[in-house]
Amino acid sequence: IEPPAGENEKEKELQENVADAFDDDRRNREASGLVRSGRLFGGLIDDIKRKTPHYLSDFKDGFHPQIISSFLFLYFACLAPIIAFGALLGEATKNRIATIEGLVAGLISGVTFSLFSGQPLNLLGSTGPVYVFEKILFEMCEDQSWDYLSLRLWIGIWVGIMLLLLVVFDASAYVCYITRFTEELFATLVAFIFIMSAFKNTFSISKDITELECLCVNGTLGNDSLNEGQCYVDGGVMEGDGCNHGDDVFLMSLLLFFGAFFISFVLKQFKTTGYLPNSFRGFLSDFAVIIGILLMTLLDYFYGLPTPKLDVPSAFKPTWEGRDWVVSHALLFPEHILANPWWVDVFLAPVFAILATILIFMDQQITAVIVNRKEYK
Repeated sequence: IEPPAGENEKEKELQENVADAFDDDRRNREASGLVRSGRLFGGLIDDIKRKTPHYLSDFKDGFHPQIISSFLFLYFACLAPIIAFGALLGEATKNRIATIEGLVAGLISGVTFSLFSGQPLNLLGSTGPVYVFEKILFEMCEDQSWDYLSLRLWIGIWVGIMLLLLVVFDASAYVCYITRFTEELFATLVAFIFIMSAFKNTFSISKDITELECLCVNGTLGNDSLNEGQCYVDGGVMEGDGCNHGDDVFLMSLLLFFGAFFISFVLKQFKTTGYLPNSFRGFLSDFAVIIGILLMTLLDYFYGLPTPKLDVPSAFKPTWEGRDWVVSHALLFPEHILANPWWVDVFLAPVFAILATILIFMDQQITAVIVNRKEYK
């Protein structure tokens, strides 16, 4: 039975609309560099061509007030995870890689990437998956009596080679197939790791304080186990790192923690309220995080309690005393490069490097897809 008259025309029109939408989608992906060029380094060359006309304006536009608020926010947004995961890495690797190493790496990679790319590097330091990778690698090296830093050097070299191959063959074009579900799953994972780390580090302050010594000294009985009241009656004094306002320090830490979050959250939502002029509301919303951090920092400074501070070397040197900036002096003395058995660097390092490359590639690319959504313009 033949279909009613006009149905074929509707079906044909529908197919044409689908084809036009497909062509528009492909043209948009081509304009964004999300279609493989089919040439070696073709995607990189196309990126340079797209970037060149806007390169100077990127510097000139940086003096706009909204841009200033953005890079001040990015300063804290980039610094906070480097410090947080630097402390975690220092604990996991016995200070082979810690906060100061993360800051130096973030400085080098961030400045280099920003000078040669179309947008700031999304991730400058370690992430949750990378932290887990480093922890497992260090524990394996400890068990097998391998030199962690030497193996880490070779893994880094292999990662660099593999990432270069991904650039050669335009592998980043495949991020267009990352679905919204994958983006939300990844964003949830990152947010969960950060939130858990924040609570864990804050509540660990109470445990750290209780482990500090506070003993009675110079008393007539000579008993260092006396409590504060008994020690005073005995004519002694309480001395030790644990004597300085332990409960007060923990309470202040909680106030700073929740206060910074509350101020940032409220001011961020202030833009949608009816209070104050529109421009002032926009200013408070743009600088919400910075205002929250500054207010809580000033409160901590003027109140004077010895709350925990970031442990950074006083001199520009590695955290661990047993290492230099050049790992095992490998670049100066090649005979020390093979600190581990040759088969570890030749066969195992590339295997670990494949895992690290997948982590880095997925971290960067999924984050880039999230940042460049259409609703964010």
